[in-house]
Amino acid sequence: MLAQRGDYIYLRSEQGPALRASVLQPFHASAPQHPLELIPPPLPESLSPGDRVELVGSPLVVSPFLQMSWSAFHRLSSGELPPPINTGDRNPAALACDHLTLKGSVLWHNPATAPGTMDQLALDSGGSIVHAEILRAAGGGASTSDPIDYFYPGDLVEATGVLFPAETGSPLTLMVHSRQDLRRLAAAVALRRLSPTAWRWITGLGSGLTAALAGAWWLQRQVRQRTKALAMSNATLREEVSVREKAEADLARALAQERDLSELKNRFVSMVSHEFRTPLGITMSAVELLQHYEDRLPPQEKAQLFEDIHSATKNMAGLMEEVLLLGRVDAGKLGFKPTPLDLEAFGNKLTDEALSATNRRCSITWMAENDLSGAHADESLLRYIFTNLLGNGVKYSPAGAAVYFRARREGSMAVFSVQDSGIGIPEEDLPLLFEAFHRASNVDTIPGTGLGLVISKRCVELHRGSIQVNSKTGEGTTFTVRIPAWD
Repeated sequence: MLAQRGDYIYLRSEQGPALRASVLQPFHASAPQHPLELIPPPLPESLSPGDRVELVGSPLVVSPFLQMSWSAFHRLSSGELPPPINTGDRNPAALACDHLTLKGSVLWHNPATAPGTMDQLALDSGGSIVHAEILRAAGGGASTSDPIDYFYPGDLVEATGVLFPAETGSPLTLMVHSRQDLRRLAAAVALRRLSPTAWRWITGLGSGLTAALAGAWWLQRQVRQRTKALAMSNATLREEVSVREKAEADLARALAQERDLSELKNRFVSMVSHEFRTPLGITMSAVELLQHYEDRLPPQEKAQLFEDIHSATKNMAGLMEEVLLLGRVDAGKLGFKPTPLDLEAFGNKLTDEALSATNRRCSITWMAENDLSGAHADESLLRYIFTNLLGNGVKYSPAGAAVYFRARREGSMAVFSVQDSGIGIPEEDLPLLFEAFHRASNVDTIPGTGLGLVISKRCVELHRGSIQVNSKTGEGTTFTVRIPAWD
């Protein structure tokens, strides 16, 4: 150990350079002490410079010199101060916290006037201002009238002691243990013409200036502490505002989702009441006729009633299948399983199936515009996508109109298009086209659930592809689907 000053211990470590150590502080300067905080034992009263000590703690990298905070302190043995380091021409600030010898020119000297007090001496050493404090033993030391007891400005002196690091706005401080550690190397002869009384008056002014500087440093320190506390309060307020804004955003999203769910429910109820009511009415009417008049009805009329029941039941089954399929897609239960697929043969087959399913109400033309061999895709997903798009093309086109189904390869992408010449989609309905249970405002009495395009889009997304629509009211609609089908 080199010295003890206030709450700090200065020591030269056996594992490295000199450092300053202090009691381990609580986690935060403005927070109450944690009940589990480690409280170091008190320092031994007999602790003296030169003692060997052991500290257990944490290094702090908060300033130019090395520091640590200890949580455990032990005095190992007594001893002598280690030999001082000779600063030579080096800046003393680079050796802060260590035991050293420096040379400097006296700026002013304020000698002690009573035993047990401090001599105060200001030196210019290596371009740094060093404030030396010389402890005088009680009842001992030289007389204040001894010429060597006073140092004049300009005197070259050599001082040995422990150098304390400078705080912001304050000079370095050298603690000199005894007057024997301070000696004059050369005198400033020209300045001896002033009497010691005059120099004491001048150095008194220097001491006053030092006191003023110390007061300014203390005020600056108070301002820094208050500024730090204010910054912490502002940070806390900003965090609270951020939490509140996040909560408000979450609430807004929840309300928006609630509105969307309410709208979705209304659309579903409207679809069910409209699309299920008609086939149910047809079925119930046909069943009642058969139940009451079966024996009176001609075979041809009975066959027509059975056909009506079958058609209505088939329509309701299709509606329920679409609702269940949408639920599977939203629940992530509809997988994507690509396999090698002959796209040209697939297009021909799907075209024939669509013609049969629509009773050839419109012509459907399939065209492969270039080589489509070697593709990989999920056939079941593609079948649903284009069965729905081709069915819509026929359903919303006048009888006898033409529907075109095309495919081409663009690099690794397969590009499909389904073009019709039907009623088209109003511009205001395009942004909502792929929302569940939404139907365009111009469909009139054409049946539909508003689910086909939603499911088609989800199937395209499972392929990591995209779907686009280009439509003009009264002129027709073209859907373009792009999916990666080649490596």
